[in-house]
Amino acid sequence: MKEPLRSYLALHFSIILFGFTAILGAVISLSALPLVWWRILLTVISLGFFAKLTSVFKQVSTKNILFICGTGGIVGLHWLTFYGSIKASNASVGVLALAATPLFTAFLEPLVQKRKVNIIEIILSLLIIPGMILIVRTLPTKFLDGFLIGLFSAFLASLFSSLNQKLTLLSDAITLTFLELGSALILLTIAIPFWLTFNPREAIIPQGTNDWIYIALLAFVCTSLAYSLTLHAMKQLSAFTVSLSMTLEPLYGIAFAWILLNENEQLTNSFYWGSLLIVLSVIIYPIYKFYINKRI
Repeated sequence: MKEPLRSYLALHFSIILFGFTAILGAVISLSALPLVWWRILLTVISLGFFAKLTSVFKQVSTKNILFICGTGGIVGLHWLTFYGSIKASNASVGVLALAATPLFTAFLEPLVQKRKVNIIEIILSLLIIPGMILIVRTLPTKFLDGFLIGLFSAFLASLFSSLNQKLTLLSDAITLTFLELGSALILLTIAIPFWLTFNPREAIIPQGTNDWIYIALLAFVCTSLAYSLTLHAMKQLSAFTVSLSMTLEPLYGIAFAWILLNENEQLTNSFYWGSLLIVLSVIIYPIYKFYINKRI
C-alpha cells in the first residue's frame, strides 16, 4: 500500500524538530538539570489537556502504573544525560553519541523482551564501533567527557525504548507519555534541592527573554508537537519507514550545529568522517530488520 505523502512529511518534519533540540539545549543558559525540568514541566502541561488519565487508572493495574512511572524515570535520566553531554562538549558530540543507541538495543532488547539474542543484529550494531574509534582518537580532550556522557544517554534511550514496547498496549501514546514525563518531573523535582546544594550559584530559572523563548520552543514545538506528528505518522507509515527516517536525526543535528553554531571550527574532519560511518551503520540496521520481517 502506498504510504501517504502527508504522513511522511509529518514524520520528516518531526525528525527535523528532534534534531533541533540539541541546538536549543546548547543556547539555553541553564545547566542540564533545570533545563530538563522546565522542558518536562511545560510538556506535561501541554499533554495534560489530551491525556485520558481516568480510563488508565481504571483499566491498568497498579503494578503496570508503577512500571510506567519507572520507565518515565529512565526518560528523565536520558534527557538529563543528553543535555549534560551537550553542556560538557557541544551539540554535535551530544547528538552523535545518541547514534550508538542501536548498539545497546541489540543487547538490551533480547533481555527485556525475553527472546534469544540475534547474532546478526549484534554484528550489524558492532559496525558502529569503527566510527566511534575514529571520533574518540581525534576528539579534543575537553569534549571526551561529553561524548562518554552521551554514550550513557544512548544506553538509557535504548533501555527506555525496549521497555516502552511492553507498554504500548496499556493505553494511548499521549496518556502514556504524560504519565512517564510526569514521573520524570517528580524525580527531577526531588533532585533539584540536592543539586542546588552542590551548585548554589547555578540559575534554576531561565535567564532573560531568549531563554524563555528557547525553552518554550523546546517544550511545545520540539517535544509536544514533534511527538504528536510522529504518533500521527506512525498510524499510516510502515515501521521500516519510521525507523529508517529516524536515523536522519544525528545528521540534522550536526548540520544545524555546523550552520547555526559554527561547531565545524571546533571539530576535525575525522569527527565528520567518523560521524558518516556511524550514521551509515545505523541505517543498515532497520534495512536488515525490514527484510527479515518481510521474509517472515
